[in-house]
Amino acid sequence: MRAFMTGEVVPVRVVESIKWVALGLMLLDHVDHYLFGRQFPVVYLLGRLVLPLFTVALAVGLAHADRGAGLRVLQRLVTWGFIAQLGVWLLRDEVVPLNVLVTIALGVWVALAFERGVSWWRRVGVLAASLLVGVLAEFGPFGVAWVAIAVTALRVQSVERWVVVALASVMLAVPNGTVFGTWGVLLAVVLGRVCVEVPRVRHVFYAVYALQFPVLWMLREVML
Repeated sequence: MRAFMTGEVVPVRVVESIKWVALGLMLLDHVDHYLFGRQFPVVYLLGRLVLPLFTVALAVGLAHADRGAGLRVLQRLVTWGFIAQLGVWLLRDEVVPLNVLVTIALGVWVALAFERGVSWWRRVGVLAASLLVGVLAEFGPFGVAWVAIAVTALRVQSVERWVVVALASVMLAVPNGTVFGTWGVLLAVVLGRVCVEVPRVRHVFYAVYALQFPVLWMLREVML
C-alpha cells in the first residue's frame, strides 16, 4: 500500500521482468496462430495481454530515463520494425498489417510530440500522420492512440494516471474483439509487486521479435 500511496505502482527495477513475461506470452500466441491455426482460444486471450505489458514496461522505463531516451527508443523501434517486417512478409505473404513495433513506434512518436516545448501545429501533424499510418499497422489507430496515452500518462506514476491508462486500454477491444487486453494493465501492476529484478540484455527483445518470424516460417514449412 505504501508504494501505491507514493505513486511507485510499478518500480523501474522490475521492467525487464515484465518484458520477459510479455515475450513468453507473445511467443506462445504466435506459435498457436502460425503453426496451429488458432486451435487454443485461451492462448489468443493471453496474447491480448502482450501489447499492454510491453507498453507499460516501455513507459515506466522511459519515465526514469534521460530526456534523449525517447528518441533513441523510437529509432530502435523503427529499425527493428523494418527488420521484423521482412520476416512478417515471408510468414504472412501479405503486405499489411505492419508489425506491432511500427504501432508502438507511432505511439511513442505521438508521445514525444506532446512533450513540453513542441509547437501545436507539429503536434497535430504528428498525431494525424501517426493515426493514418496506424491504419496499416497491427491494432490500428486504436493501438497507436493507446500507446501514446500510456507513454504520456506514465511519465509520472500515480494511481490516478494508472486508472486513466487502464480505462483507455478498453479501446484495444476494437482491434482485439475482446476487452481481455485491459487485464494486461492490471497484470503489469501485479507483476510490479511480485517480480524480481533481472539484468538487462540490450536489444534482446527486439532481436527475438524479429527473428521469430523466419523461424516460425521454417517450422511451418516443415510441418506442412
